[in-house]
Amino acid sequence: MVEAVFSGILLLAGVAGFVLTGAAKFGFAVIAVGLWLGISVNRLFKKHPSDGKKTAGRIIAAVIITALGLSTPPINIHSENSWQLPFQKAYIGFYKNVRFPDFFPDAREVEEHKDFYRMEYSPSIMQGTGFVTVSFTCDKEYAAEVAERFSGRAAAEFPLLAYTDFNGYYHNYLTEGGTEEMLKKMEANDFVDPVPEGTNLHHDIMFDKYFSESAVVYMLDDNRNFNHPHSSAVIVDTEAGAVEFVKYG
Repeated sequence: MVEAVFSGILLLAGVAGFVLTGAAKFGFAVIAVGLWLGISVNRLFKKHPSDGKKTAGRIIAAVIITALGLSTPPINIHSENSWQLPFQKAYIGFYKNVRFPDFFPDAREVEEHKDFYRMEYSPSIMQGTGFVTVSFTCDKEYAAEVAERFSGRAAAEFPLLAYTDFNGYYHNYLTEGGTEEMLKKMEANDFVDPVPEGTNLHHDIMFDKYFSESAVVYMLDDNRNFNHPHSSAVIVDTEAGAVEFVKYG
């Protein structure tokens, strides 16, 4: 009975963690603990005598594995449910790794203005640079408000399309016509703002399709260090109505 109750509590905790945060580690925990609970309940129904030492050993092992699992940040979190944001902030903030910065919008602001929504998180592990992004489509008025909010404090400001050209960091739908076609687009839109050399910008490429050629990057800070990049940015498209908040490193 003790083993069934304990595994049942762990199962409920794992389900709650997965539902509230979307972290895959909780999903794996639910599967493993669910099997354990099933075996424990089966023993009860078959009235198999319990071995106190073995039961205690399994419980201790479960506690140790749970503690080890919670001692490291999640490898990745992807979410399209904005209501999870407060719980994700609390969970990610528990670790000394990439965290949600203060300039990100709070959950209430997101809920008030968002349409399509995405959140992506990955921690910094060894040589891998972590990041967290919050992206959502919105009305043009809110996008203009965000642009005004950050344009005055930006250390650098340039079109997103210009970054893909000069840095070649990633290929997105805006560059599908090739370099020559892209340069024509840039010339037609009078994209003259230079991208600072060594700029470190992370961008959620799965959100790319919601940006137009009018998307502007506001780099709030950037150490421009290739090996250990740290930067903060806000990408705003006042024409398409889309915003992305980025913390890189």
